[in-house]
Amino acid sequence: MTTFKVFADFERPEHAGASGMYQIEMLLKNGEDVTSQIDQGMMFHEEDERKDLTEYLSQVFGIPKHEISYDDQRPEDHPDWPFK
Repeated sequence: MTTFKVFADFERPEHAGASGMYQIEMLLKNGEDVTSQIDQGMMFHEEDERKDLTEYLSQVFGIPKHEISYDDQRPEDHPDWPFK
């Protein structure tokens, strides 16, 4: 099982008129920062039960969808916040 910690940014999409959506500010895969391997500009629906996010991460990292689990966090919960 691969666990992703998703540091989601809800504010930036909301300011752009996309309320209810989020972008990934930072992504950890089993504790390793893999943010540089994703498109941080992509937006995901908050209410889609992570379906779109799971599909995206499965494609990017070549992991079967059923082997992906999550530990979502807000960026301000990360000790390195604010990110540079």
